Amino acid sequence: MSKNVALVQARMGSTRFPGKMLALLNGRPILEWVLHRVSLAKLIDSIVLARSDQAQDDPLIKLAKKLGVSVFRGSETDVLDRLASASAIAEAETVIRVCADNPFIDAAEIDRLISYYSEHSCDYACNHQDRLGSKYADGFGAEILSSALLQQLAVSVTDFRYREHATLYLWEHQDQFNLHAVKAPNALAFPELRFDVDLPKDLETLQELTYRGVDIESTAAEIVSIVQQNRRPVVTDFLEDTNEVIDIYLNRLYPLCRSITGEPNRQTLRILQEVIPLTIHEVPTGTRVYDWVYLTNGQ
Repeated sequence: MSKNVALVQARMGSTRFPGKMLALLNGRPILEWVLHRVSLAKLIDSIVLARSDQAQDDPLIKLAKKLGVSVFRGSETDVLDRLASASAIAEAETVIRVCADNPFIDAAEIDRLISYYSEHSCDYACNHQDRLGSKYADGFGAEILSSALLQQLAVSVTDFRYREHATLYLWEHQDQFNLHAVKAPNALAFPELRFDVDLPKDLETLQELTYRGVDIESTAAEIVSIVQQNRRPVVTDFLEDTNEVIDIYLNRLYPLCRSITGEPNRQTLRILQEVIPLTIHEVPTGTRVYDWVYLTNGQ
């Protein structure tokens, strides 16, 4: 029996971004980014691409085979059944659910999740988003649960919402299950950042990061570092969740003790660079500059 099986959930029929899985990010399909990066996880025993049974998903098979990944075909809308059936065929003991919308998923974070799950008594754990105060940036991790629990849900849950969103039932019935969220390491504790691809503009945002140094081998920490160095908000859509974004920036700016000069001033300006085009110039102490002067005799 394969103990830890990664089920990568993917389809071409996205209503908001049709054909998304084969859309190119730095010259490679999004799905290739996901499958390659998941394959680097040391604690994964096997990977299965859980695609839909629609003909439009057939091109995904060729890519999966090229990368040595098994493929399972299941219902396009009944995702819960698709994942449960795939885990049964793969003889999984533990299922790591991976969303193929996350091209920056990090193998080290998958391993961190699996290790956490094996060391703690819980029904489910995750590190793919900021859940239960984990502070994770969105898009580096995954979800984990036992294959037995997944089969149980597939048999007992009937509401369409829960069958389309496979783990939603757990979150909406937390009194019945022991759910854990892995605490983000400091380097990834930026809950305001998101790296999933839902719309074409999200792909444009990630593509911009590749121009700034992100590649298919970049670690999550390296990606966050590149984001932090940018002068504009490349990962936050200010047209959505505006109040939340403002709160995040206020919480970062308020504690800084600003004076005329000093490091807190520099930190403030660097944070403002994420929001507005701002060039920072530093003038060494003692440099002669123009100041208020009193002119007499025409001088």
